[in-house]
Amino acid sequence: MVCAHWSPGAPPWARGSVAAPDGSGPKAAGAAARVGGIGGVGLARGTGRAASNPGAACCSPAAMDMTEVLPDLHLLRFPFGHVYLWRDADAVTLIDTSVAGSAPAIAEGLRRLGRRPGDVRRVVLTHHHQDHAGSAAEIAAWGEAEVLAHRDDAPVVRGERPGAPPDFSDAPAWERELFENLPSLPPAPPCPVHRALVDGDVLDFAGGAVVVGAPGHTDGSIALHLPGPRVLVTGDAVAGADGRAILGVFNTDRARAIASLRRLAGLDVDVACFGHGEPVVGGAASALRDAAERAA
Repeated sequence: MVCAHWSPGAPPWARGSVAAPDGSGPKAAGAAARVGGIGGVGLARGTGRAASNPGAACCSPAAMDMTEVLPDLHLLRFPFGHVYLWRDADAVTLIDTSVAGSAPAIAEGLRRLGRRPGDVRRVVLTHHHQDHAGSAAEIAAWGEAEVLAHRDDAPVVRGERPGAPPDFSDAPAWERELFENLPSLPPAPPCPVHRALVDGDVLDFAGGAVVVGAPGHTDGSIALHLPGPRVLVTGDAVAGADGRAILGVFNTDRARAIASLRRLAGLDVDVACFGHGEPVVGGAASALRDAAERAA
């Protein structure tokens, strides 16, 4: 099944102004509109400059809602960029942090689950874009959490260099149009990276979470494979659209992104959690294989 929810931030093709991913224009609105707040804006453009805020309400506690994916895994849904919260008996792990200013809403999500901000032991960033790393510095300032990111994206997270812009040379025309129609997001404040990750690292949560290198969206994009509960958190390597998985958009290297999708499609998973769009709960491996075939 798919966690049913209308994701805010519907892309332009849902409004009929841009051709949809399958080329069908407005006919695809019902499917494509559920890819909520497709990310990678701002830092993805490589500007490194302050950007206009699409609205302070986007990161207020009132704008966040929470869905149980599994008993120990919750989705904190924001207009731009999802946050996933994994609960172990003695600690909490956050995967991504949404845009800058989202920390109070994340803290509220913790409280709803009977946890405190001080229970967060680690923040794992799937990549450096500010709709994923935007609130990492705020959460690190809570005092207990270490921040983890792939070694190739860590310099961007630390603010040492700007991120590379997407390369649309091999992308469909609708993707560039979508990018040009998205609002800019506030930049992610520089954040320390306490541990630089590489492919194959195993993290101490969920019985052992495996870092899977998934370059293409950014050089240091990662997914997290949780073999015990058969969960995959994909970041922006994959997105969700009306119950289907699709190749993530705004990639710096589309060929590498497709290769990463194919690799993820080979994993034994039942649940797939995306940076944008609704999780697939049940049959996720099949959904990923279908996405890989369509992206070929």
